[in-house]
Order: sequence, then structure tokens, then C-alpha cells
Amino acid sequence: MRATTSAAVLAATALLTAGFATEASATAQATCPAGRICLYTGENATGRMASFEWGSPDLRGQGVDRAIWVISNHKRGMCLFPGYNYTGDSSGIGETVSRGFRVTPVSSLKPCTG
Repeated sequence: MRATTSAAVLAATALLTAGFATEASATAQATCPAGRICLYTGENATGRMASFEWGSPDLRGQGVDRAIWVISNHKRGMCLFPGYNYTGDSSGIGETVSRGFRVTPVSSLKPCTG
């Protein structure tokens, strides 16, 4: 019984520290929280999902490195980069894009400046 409880606690802790990473469902488009941009590893908001308010220099930490689908419920533009630490040619995402779309694989993102 103790081993099972410990395993459950470790699994829950791993999920909490993954930076909001979860498996996306068929209704994923409706689950991107207000004020966040959501990245998915699969087409049409499938696969693993992570949501962000401010971005990340390395999406490996959130389990969505090379994400290919984006939904934005963000109020400001975000820039998506193919390389870690905001390197490579960025793609800008404007304000709210609730239906989502395919993007070049993303490895980092942050608010656009200027």
C-alpha cells in the first residue's frame, strides 16, 4: 500500500512540475485558459499541451519541444522561435486566435517587443 501511495504522489508531483503540460483532448481548443498561449505537439490541438503567460526559453522543460499547433487566448503578441533561447527566425502571433493553426516547430517563445 505504501509503495502505491508513494508512486501516486510522485506521479502527481511530476505533473505539477511539468509547467501545465497535459495530454490534449478533442476539446483542447476550448481548454486554452484566458490570458495564455497554448502549444500542442500534434495537429489540431492534439498530443501534449502546455500553456504560457510569459513564454519559455526552452520548451523541453514543459514537454512540448518542437510544438506544431498553437491557440492564443493572449491579449498581446507572442513570438515563436524554432531554436532554444529565442534563436532563429521568429513567427509572430497576434492577439486571440481561438481556433488554432499549424506553425513551424517551436522550441522557445516570448512576448514580442517593439
